[in-house]
Amino acid sequence: MDNEREQSLGDLEKELEAKVSDTQCAAAEIQDLLKQVDAQPVNVKDVDRMRREMQAIEDDIANTEKGKAALEDKFWEVEAKLVTKLEELERHAHQFNQALKQLKPTVAFQYMIDSKGSSPAEMLGTGSKTVLKPALLAHAEENKRICLSNLENLNDLQKQLQGNAKVLEEERNNIFSLQAKNDNLCCAVVGTFLGSGRDGLPRTDRDLTRRPTAVNEYSCGVDTLNI
Repeated sequence: MDNEREQSLGDLEKELEAKVSDTQCAAAEIQDLLKQVDAQPVNVKDVDRMRREMQAIEDDIANTEKGKAALEDKFWEVEAKLVTKLEELERHAHQFNQALKQLKPTVAFQYMIDSKGSSPAEMLGTGSKTVLKPALLAHAEENKRICLSNLENLNDLQKQLQGNAKVLEEERNNIFSLQAKNDNLCCAVVGTFLGSGRDGLPRTDRDLTRRPTAVNEYSCGVDTLNI
């Protein structure tokens, strides 16, 4: 940035020097003309010619002054743009430094803008390559390691959940099996009572012995289900 400013100033100085040189040459020509006028007899044609030449010289001087003013305006315009760019650069550097502070772990680096620098390396410093880049690479590797560790933990949890689901499925099958046995026992008990007479009494002595047995089997099945 300073190189551009110095180059612009150098160009302006060269143009001003050229204008000054032209003015000096014009002044010298005027002196020569005055000497010629003093040495020669004056007539109307010579007076008109000298007036035209004097007017041309005055016009050149006026144009030179205008050019000088325009160059000065251009210089201040370039200077204002350079100041604006420098402020933007400092603002971006501040935002970048704030972002670095939010990293975990933090990176011990900050951009410090040197407005007197004549190159990007002098203005921003060389720490971005020697300090910042290695620190960011190390930070990325650490994040990668943490992500891989979390992924392994997630895989372990998934395996554990799959094992729990298998155990639950086995328990569900056991419950269904016990429920089926319970249903069979209920059917057996109901069948025993349906096989008795209309008065609700067993038809034979054999039925009297089967009823307690069926009831006991039913009770055992219910106890097993509750267990």
